[in-house]
Amino acid sequence: MSAGAGTSGRRGIGVVWQDLALCENLDVAGNLLLGQETRRLMFSESRFHGAAASLLAQLNIPVRDTTQLVGSFSGGQRLLVAVAKEISQGPQLLVLDEPTASLGVLETGQVEELITSLRAQGTAILLASRDIDQMFRLADRIVVLRRGRTVANVSPPGTHPDDVAALLSGQEIDSSARGQLSRPHGLAGRLVSADPSSSLALILSALGAALGTESVCIHVVRGGALVCEGSLGFAPGQLASWSRLQVGAAGGPAGRAAADERLVVEEDLGASNPWARFGEVSGSAAWASS
Repeated sequence: MSAGAGTSGRRGIGVVWQDLALCENLDVAGNLLLGQETRRLMFSESRFHGAAASLLAQLNIPVRDTTQLVGSFSGGQRLLVAVAKEISQGPQLLVLDEPTASLGVLETGQVEELITSLRAQGTAILLASRDIDQMFRLADRIVVLRRGRTVANVSPPGTHPDDVAALLSGQEIDSSARGQLSRPHGLAGRLVSADPSSSLALILSALGAALGTESVCIHVVRGGALVCEGSLGFAPGQLASWSRLQVGAAGGPAGRAAADERLVVEEDLGASNPWARFGEVSGSAAWASS
């Protein structure tokens, strides 16, 4: 163990570098318990391997034979052993340096599951990675560094991956439209604690703010049709012509979305006859897309 590693360990910090710092000529148990060998463990091979197996089981790491040489393992297995070795020290903070950079999809999934599990158990994790999608899967906060400087400290629910990519490369972020669309992402967290009777009003208000409009309505599927369940900012009677839409093509883009359960984009509302009645609501037939 290097002097730097010893210092970080004394400060409650565990570090797993890209080179993993494992002893290739030792078995799994020897690597996991290196530096922690008590007289009781050293004088009993069964207790020694039993302690290693117990640690792996606690972390749900799929390594069963603790007598195998680490040098014979795949990259993913070696990484799991390296993480288990650091966790055995009981760190308050675990630093992982590009842990999945050279791993395949299956092994990356195993490592990400372990990271998620450790975080749930209360271990703080600092993950250095160039994989933006991974950051959005795992992180509570994303700190973007460029040329040794912090250029952003963002929350994944309120940020788009393209914005993080732009920050990394030094490009300007075009967040006008994206900002409108990303704000509803935080709505789920607010709805968890909301009173059920107020949830629809909360959704309407949040969508209106996110889309920059004072008029919003929500249709839900009921009885084979799309029924206007709630609205905000419309005058009495203004919604009468489209308070109920058919599910399917006759219901325009909304009807098709409800039927296919997928996003539908209408480039030209003028060509969508079922939605001509939207002109009645907007006061103009100039709606271009939806």
